Amino acid sequence: MKNFMRSKKRGVSEVISILLLLAISLVGAVFVSNIIDNSVFSAVDQNPESEATSTDLKLLSYDTRDSTNLSGIDNLDNKFDQKLCTVSCTSFANNLPTSTNSGTEFIIIHVHNLSTQSVYLRSIQINEVLHTWDSQTLNRNLVLTVDDYSGNYPLAGKFSIISKSNDTPIIQRDSTEIGSDEEVRVLVKLSSNFSSDIEMINSLRVVLNFGQSDAARHVILSGDAR
Repeated sequence: MKNFMRSKKRGVSEVISILLLLAISLVGAVFVSNIIDNSVFSAVDQNPESEATSTDLKLLSYDTRDSTNLSGIDNLDNKFDQKLCTVSCTSFANNLPTSTNSGTEFIIIHVHNLSTQSVYLRSIQINEVLHTWDSQTLNRNLVLTVDDYSGNYPLAGKFSIISKSNDTPIIQRDSTEIGSDEEVRVLVKLSSNFSSDIEMINSLRVVLNFGQSDAARHVILSGDAR
């Protein structure tokens, strides 16, 4: 009888031990799973470009006219010459378009980041000609009254980013980041590396590259505002 009771207790102890081992294993698995999940989320947070797609960067409007006060911005003027001057303005490309020695002309693009992540505008291609961010413009007031090569406006072949508002002073952004659900305007001073000047009503193929293989592609018209 005693042997039977000892055997019975031993059997119960073994069952309890197995249950404890299973419980410990389950807790360990949950702990490891949480660590992995947190690591994944951290990686996503550190790379805000990872989930954005080309459809997330929507073009809302643009202004590519030979006109004054493009996009309602005081002194953002292009020369009235029925073209967007590029290659024929090579000699003084960085000057303002309305100077005595005219520089290349401006276009402005209004975009909206629909993604839940920030995106970083790395470059813009216009008719296959590359334009990059002008780092001299960071945190500089946009000044368009005199020729300047120090960041008052982007130089030829470059762009700066400004807010969608015309509240003065208009300050050029300190990075190429476009936040989640944010609208900004991209001010582009055309490169002098085009094969010819851009005639009015010709199409402009605009590629907004933000680090993904499927860059945002749009077609707009020169001499137009929408």
